[in-house]
Amino acid sequence: MKKTLALAVFAAALIAAPVFAATTPSDVSADVDAVQKDNGALQKDNDAIAQHRAAKAKAKANGDIAGQAGQSLSIGADKTARSEKTTEKDVDQHILNHDVNDATQSTGK
Repeated sequence: MKKTLALAVFAAALIAAPVFAATTPSDVSADVDAVQKDNGALQKDNDAIAQHRAAKAKAKANGDIAGQAGQSLSIGADKTARSEKTTEKDVDQHILNHDVNDATQSTGK
């Protein structure tokens, strides 16, 4: 029984070892790339929202109620996508901050 318990504890330690591994520069680099990718996606969404707002303004100027409604739906969909990407960016930024702090602490600086 004691051998089984000792083996189980040892196996759990081996499985958990990657969790306690030090953060490498490649981890931080991957995190930075993820945040930059998120920024690019957010910019595309902002550009799409601006295009739809311009199209909605044009439709309003022309008295096209259906066109305005369609553009409003597009704006809403774009805002939802932007919100999702903002959340993803926030998570990636949190991971980056954690990895930078971990790397700083592990180097003793």
